[in-house]
Amino acid sequence: VLLSNQPRAVVALLERLFPGIEVRVEDGETLARIHLPDEIPVCAPQLAADLNRRLGDEGFVSLNHILTLAQTPRIGPGDDPTPTDEPDPPGKELDIGWRVAVVDTGLFGKTQSGLTPTAMTEPEIFDGNGDKVVDFAGSGHGGFIGGILKRMIPNLEVHVRDVVTRDLGRHTFIIEEADIIEDVDKVLGDEQVAVVNLSLGTYADEGDVPALREAMRRWVKRRPDVLFAAAAVNDSTKKRFYPAAFAREPALRGAVMSVGAFDTSPREADTTSGWAEFSNRGRWVRAVAPGVHHHSDYMDDVVFVYGADQDPANPSKEFHGLAEWSGTSFASPYAVAEGIRYAAACGFSDPREAWEHLHRQTRRVVFPLAMPCPGKQPGC
Repeated sequence: VLLSNQPRAVVALLERLFPGIEVRVEDGETLARIHLPDEIPVCAPQLAADLNRRLGDEGFVSLNHILTLAQTPRIGPGDDPTPTDEPDPPGKELDIGWRVAVVDTGLFGKTQSGLTPTAMTEPEIFDGNGDKVVDFAGSGHGGFIGGILKRMIPNLEVHVRDVVTRDLGRHTFIIEEADIIEDVDKVLGDEQVAVVNLSLGTYADEGDVPALREAMRRWVKRRPDVLFAAAAVNDSTKKRFYPAAFAREPALRGAVMSVGAFDTSPREADTTSGWAEFSNRGRWVRAVAPGVHHHSDYMDDVVFVYGADQDPANPSKEFHGLAEWSGTSFASPYAVAEGIRYAAACGFSDPREAWEHLHRQTRRVVFPLAMPCPGKQPGC
């Protein structure tokens, strides 16, 4: 499947390159999906790059990349959520009108952690066969992120948009790029949304993500007041992961907060700690926050089976209720909540303005923040 904002021109190019080709075009509001037949005698990445070059300045052509969630570190802690009896302490309420949108895998249920799904979505089907066992380890990833935000700022309005309901492989962690773009387009229609959290992405090469890049530029132009927080992912590499790596691009760095993890929990918040073993790093990672042993809520009446090679019918490791999870996915909402607190305390018009100020002061912003408000001296 190819993505383009100029589908007619792309179809014309394909018909010229492959006479008699039959393609199906699925039009969307901002981009179209072009479904190719299986028998094209060229590999898809080469075809997309060639079409993109031929299209020139008229638009873009890109593969419909498969994006993965940023919650599956295989280095260090964080493979699966594990049980805990200790909640993270709640933060203080704020008198703000800002809303956070989490575009992810959705909620465990309609009322989990006081979260609400946006209109145009539904709670995640975490127990499709009704056996009271969560169906796969990534279930509720977005709900866990939302729970972190609600615990840090209890009165913060958080909307979780479940993008995986349209995924072909519901028992995997894959999400189509086109679905993410369409969902962010929709949540940006809410004027109260001040931050969009994206704990997902792709390692596609820099030149191979024109659809996502064009969408990000369009979002920034459409909503110059919105901050996009993106997890750096958990593979202990400097390889760029998008959309987080858009933070290195001059036109986008003021709008994209790319978040890595350091090896401390929210309860310790030791900013002298080093990188978490699993965290991606590199100059494109512009912020770092506690990334291990985050606590959030799961539904009490559903069993969660965790660990490798478990038999859901006879598991050796299971829990329900409060859980602990590690990864840059959860460092990202921690940085979002801390950034919102800083923006409110210092009188910024929105979290985006606060981020623009912070990243101009230092190459990498460290959360929790020790930076004074503009014009104030430490201790004042």
